[in-house]
Amino acid sequence: MENFFDSDAGADHLMRATIACMPDPACVKDLDGRYVMVNAAMLHVLGINSSGQDEMVGKMVSDFLDDDIFMLEQEDRDVVNLLYLVDNVHRKSCEFLASDRWFSVSKFPLRDATNTVVGMVAIYRDITELKNGFEAVREYNASLEDRLQANSIELQAANRELEAFCHSVSHDLRAPLRSISGFGNFLLTDNFEQLDAAGKGRLQRILTATRHMGELIDGLLTLAKISQQTISLRKLNLQILAREIVAALVTGSPERQVEIVIAPDLELEADAGLIRVLLGHLIGNAWKFTDQQVAAKIEVGLAVGTGQCIYFVRDNGVGFDMNYAGKLFAPFQRMHTQEQFAGAGIGLAIAKRVIDKHRGKIWIESADHGGTTVFFTFDASV
Repeated sequence: MENFFDSDAGADHLMRATIACMPDPACVKDLDGRYVMVNAAMLHVLGINSSGQDEMVGKMVSDFLDDDIFMLEQEDRDVVNLLYLVDNVHRKSCEFLASDRWFSVSKFPLRDATNTVVGMVAIYRDITELKNGFEAVREYNASLEDRLQANSIELQAANRELEAFCHSVSHDLRAPLRSISGFGNFLLTDNFEQLDAAGKGRLQRILTATRHMGELIDGLLTLAKISQQTISLRKLNLQILAREIVAALVTGSPERQVEIVIAPDLELEADAGLIRVLLGHLIGNAWKFTDQQVAAKIEVGLAVGTGQCIYFVRDNGVGFDMNYAGKLFAPFQRMHTQEQFAGAGIGLAIAKRVIDKHRGKIWIESADHGGTTVFFTFDASV
């Protein structure tokens, strides 16, 4: 007995049942481009009652649509004559549609049992919402690009103002500060014995304040310079840089007895000048905050077992309460008073700016009187 689906009648029935059940609009056309069959989804899109299939059978696409008729009919001819497979996107408009709709269209030749092309099948998928979403994203991106361009112009203006400010700080503020410091030192060397105890104390406070102000100005200038600097990457060895910084600290304080441990082969790709600034502040802080330790120790190394390159500078100094760690990297924030440890309170802000320029991360772990460890990473793709 012949298999039902192998017969022409069975195959035709299967095709019609399949098209009728499809949720997407679909139709069958003959070789002249006339509708032979349309499914309910197609009728719904065109605003035709589900029982009105006969209204479409035997008619052409031009009987229902207004736009791009020639292009659509040419597509149909190409499918049945040249055996093209069409995969295209069309915008449809007709009197039955409340608004223009976008459809993804697939067309392919329909063959009979002898492999002869007898027509074509077209399947439509309504992608209007998707298209509108793409358009909304495109418009948003365009507006975002406009805003970014405006922000870039504002940023350039802000950078120019920052450069002007730095120039003013470098020259206009330093000049009176040098005068105050200079005359203060004249008093200290030439007239110190003529001052009473109160006058000597006040003079020392003036000189200390001018020195502190100079440190603040240097810190601000460094912070501004790093913000504007373009980084230049090259392979570095942190061990060599760290030893140079430690050597300078030892020369400045030869009386200090500090155990220094620097791990070998600390290689990375970064900006040499900025990394020198970073290590200078981190090791300098460790040197300063271990000043009161009998057996001071400073380590520079690489955290192991983390799966990534995490460098650290560790000391066994005074440490601090981690409850106040949130303000560590802000300029002029201090964990200790000026009387306890001198400094401008800007070193960690500069260190973070250096790490940010390399798209890395920096964080601190510490305990009050339990030492401090500063961890930092670098983005190798920066």
